[in-house]
Amino acid sequence: MSSEHSNAAEVAHNLATTLSDKARITTDASSAEFKELLRRWSDLNIQVPSAIIEPNCEEDIVQIVKHAAKHNIPFVAKGGGHSTWSTIGSGGWIIDLSLLRYISINTSEQTATIQAGVLTKPINEAVTNAGFMIHTANAANVGHIGFLLGGGSSVLLGLHGLAIDALISARVVTANGRIVIASAIENVDLFWALKGAGQYFGIVSEVSVKIFPKTTEIISWACIYGPHQIKEASKAFKEVIDAGDQKSFGAAMITLPPTFPGSTMPVIVVSVTQFRSEAEAEKVMKPLLDVNPVAQMKRPIDFSNLTDSADKIDKKGGLKSNVSCGLKTFKPEYLENALGAWIRLVDEHPDAASTFFMFIWASKEAMNTFGDQSSAYTHRDIGSWSFLWPSATTEDAFQAAVQSSEDFVASIQSGQEESEKAIFPNHSRVKSVEQRYRGEETRRKLGEVKRIWDPECRFTSQFL
Repeated sequence: MSSEHSNAAEVAHNLATTLSDKARITTDASSAEFKELLRRWSDLNIQVPSAIIEPNCEEDIVQIVKHAAKHNIPFVAKGGGHSTWSTIGSGGWIIDLSLLRYISINTSEQTATIQAGVLTKPINEAVTNAGFMIHTANAANVGHIGFLLGGGSSVLLGLHGLAIDALISARVVTANGRIVIASAIENVDLFWALKGAGQYFGIVSEVSVKIFPKTTEIISWACIYGPHQIKEASKAFKEVIDAGDQKSFGAAMITLPPTFPGSTMPVIVVSVTQFRSEAEAEKVMKPLLDVNPVAQMKRPIDFSNLTDSADKIDKKGGLKSNVSCGLKTFKPEYLENALGAWIRLVDEHPDAASTFFMFIWASKEAMNTFGDQSSAYTHRDIGSWSFLWPSATTEDAFQAAVQSSEDFVASIQSGQEESEKAIFPNHSRVKSVEQRYRGEETRRKLGEVKRIWDPECRFTSQFL
């Protein structure tokens, strides 16, 4: 046992007297409690810290951060546990925010107040019960604030822009243990940086965001095609994208059949979530229906249940990751090439059959009403993304899936200008900062904000 580990564990235990009664400190890595707290969406690169500390209030976070700074103990914050960077090794702490689950809905002001441990499903249920909708992630167990801080692409993108565009204010515990409020009128430099790069400047303990009245039906409509229909399906998806409909959010993916476990024959699934009546939705779906899908799944859906279809891939554990690539323009051959890449991967590595290649799309119109200067998010010119999910049951197959995904992105980016190449901010903290935060001026400004709010790089050395 290293001296760094012993020191970090001892300091954690001594911290107990300064925390609230319901805060928890766990240091026994062999205990069931510790192992459960350590679980993540992906087992990729999980490390074992000296302590996992669960604050029960904002003041607990303050004390934890102050003690970490005083004793030079590194730490990472964990919300929903989907980030493969919410892990740290011996000598460090994980600040697990799961106990901070407060949600308040103000229907007259049309706002929600949300603490750092709140996940997607509970906030969706809370706003649905009040007759509203909110920007949230597309999986039930994603931490809401972590989703928001990276930009927040949701099914409401076409209607109401990004999640960060609905951010009213944030309470932040800074690197020196201060609580500050960031908003359009207070600490405006920090507020700007939080909107798209918020993981690098402090621990956001609470946010206030706009919510939106639910005034129409929500229709979930998926069309499933066989590999022999790939050209027609790709062209139809392109036609739906080019229509620029603001009331739709679409995805096309190469994946295993949803109803045939054990199969390694891929299908093309094109799913469109629409905020309109079923009759109106059918008009939008016409190009896809004209291809004669082999199966369809159509249903009205409550906002609270939007993430249900992703429950299978939202489970904790296993080897999986994210790779992304921005697309100013979707081309049908992208989906065709994705099918070929998936087939080659799974032919050589059947254990990687749970990998899927996906493209998402929404109208850029609402997002662009806020302007490039409103936030640190620099991808408002991108309406489509290639989101790839390498996944496998063995290490060799997983590495092959990652390489296949990276090669696929490289093939797309080979036809892009350097200034056009983009990585979705929440999908990496180690790949090209130039692609995560495009534009020299944005990166310069982020560096200035970093020097003010985290000069000692307690929240990584990004931008410095």
